[in-house]
Amino acid sequence: MAEGKYKQNMRSPFFSVIIPTYNRAGLISKTIDSVLNQTFGDFEIIIIDNKSTDNTVEILQPYLKNSSIRLFVQDKNYERARSRNKGFEEANGEFVTLLDSDDVLYPDCLNDAYNFYLKDNTIKFFHGGYEEFNEQGKIMRKDSLVEKKNPLKELANGNYISNIGVFINRDIAREVKVDETPVLIGMEDYDFVLRVLYKVKKVGFIPKINCGVLNHPGRTVLTQDMEKIKNRVEYIIQKSINENLFKGETASYKRNFLTGNLLYLCGAAAIRGLSVEAFRYWTKTAISNISAIFTIKYWKHFFVIFKYMYK
Repeated sequence: MAEGKYKQNMRSPFFSVIIPTYNRAGLISKTIDSVLNQTFGDFEIIIIDNKSTDNTVEILQPYLKNSSIRLFVQDKNYERARSRNKGFEEANGEFVTLLDSDDVLYPDCLNDAYNFYLKDNTIKFFHGGYEEFNEQGKIMRKDSLVEKKNPLKELANGNYISNIGVFINRDIAREVKVDETPVLIGMEDYDFVLRVLYKVKKVGFIPKINCGVLNHPGRTVLTQDMEKIKNRVEYIIQKSINENLFKGETASYKRNFLTGNLLYLCGAAAIRGLSVEAFRYWTKTAISNISAIFTIKYWKHFFVIFKYMYK
């Protein structure tokens, strides 16, 4: 009976799956098929193409025969942030969820998300787990599936939520929006979920891995140079200060946020073979926050430095 009551008050389709894409002709079909193969059927797919120069749009044509799939082609490459905001504006669903055009949803992802909402229809923001796999299909990393006791504090330490398998009330997503500032490219996901959580105050968690992220050489996170990474970290730190994200009850998380970003720079430098620079960020972390040396995350970065030093 409760389920019927919720259905009467909810939009249809229930989910809007927003897929920004750029030059993913060889990957996007698998992404779309993973949505079409969901065990839950009340969804729409909104694809935003950033003026691809390959045959991505041609690959998409057969899918457009499905009335639940819409394609918008930008007049130039505006990157993912603007595409996601465009998706929010076009969305008809109760909830929006973001999916990059080289990643996949597992069959029960939307069904589990829907049932999670039915248990608490006051929730505005929730997510599940995901895993990373390589081009050969080998699993490289899995979420721990442990619910965070203090989500905002944990998010200040680093983006454990990411952007896949995340479900946000459409109106909240439209209000918060993804920051389209070019310097933030590659970190706009973190900034977005941080501000969403700050607004809604709580996040729900589905303890199941329902999504897969393809780790391949063309991923933005692996192709940007170190200077751009430093600029975007400086931007997000300054923005958080200007917007007073860490004040009052959350003031103590500011140090965690600064520490998390230093370790992010450490890891970014390490995987690019910049071991001296990585070690500098690693030591700077301890100097700025001595308690960091008692965390597993801090020492993991130490081993990452040495792992890539000899590659």
